[in-house]
Amino acid sequence: MSIQLVDLYKKAWETHSLEYLTLIFHDEIRYQEHCNNVIIGLDNLKEYWQKNAKKQSNVVFSPIKYIEDENELVIFWEASFFELHKKKTVELQGIMWLKIVKGKIVDLIEFFEQKY
Repeated sequence: MSIQLVDLYKKAWETHSLEYLTLIFHDEIRYQEHCNNVIIGLDNLKEYWQKNAKKQSNVVFSPIKYIEDENELVIFWEASFFELHKKKTVELQGIMWLKIVKGKIVDLIEFFEQKY
C-alpha cells in the first residue's frame, strides 16, 4: 500500500490533479508544511493545490527513501519545478510524515528546504 500511496502522491503533485488528491487523502486531512501552514479538510487542500498549479510547472517529485510501519509512512524526497512568477527552477529536498487510516492519508506533516 505504501508504494501505491507514494506513486499516487507523485502523480498528484506532478499533474496538480484534484482527482488523485481525492484518492489518497481523507476528507478530514490535516496537511501541515513547516510550522506555519496548516490546512484542514480535503476541500481546503484542493484549493491550496489549485493555487500551486497556477504557480508551478514541470514538477518532478522523487521519493528517495521511505520508512513504514502499519499506519505511518515517512518519506525522504527531492523535487524540482519551474516557478512561473519568478521564472526560475526551484529544487527542494524534504521529509514528510504520513498517518494512514483505511488506505488514505489523514495527517501529513512536511518540512523542506531549497537545495543550493
